[in-house]
Amino acid sequence: MKKRYIPEDIKSIVESLFEKIARRHKVKRPENFLSEEFDIEVYGVRQWTVRGIPPMHRERFAQLAGISFKELQRLHGVEG
Repeated sequence: MKKRYIPEDIKSIVESLFEKIARRHKVKRPENFLSEEFDIEVYGVRQWTVRGIPPMHRERFAQLAGISFKELQRLHGVEG
């Protein structure tokens, strides 16, 4: 099985995006906000700092963060 490429600095990237979402949506706990938004456990959202944002959630996550989908893809090391 081919291992997924995850940028080494993905933790800092995702944490900064969480902070951006917190400011944009005026929430103190972005993990809780995202948990409700995506209907998943808070623990699952916290795993994104290690694994990156799951591809199926990236488009909506980009909208919430106020960045383009292409930019989020690029931050995850996906070209094109």
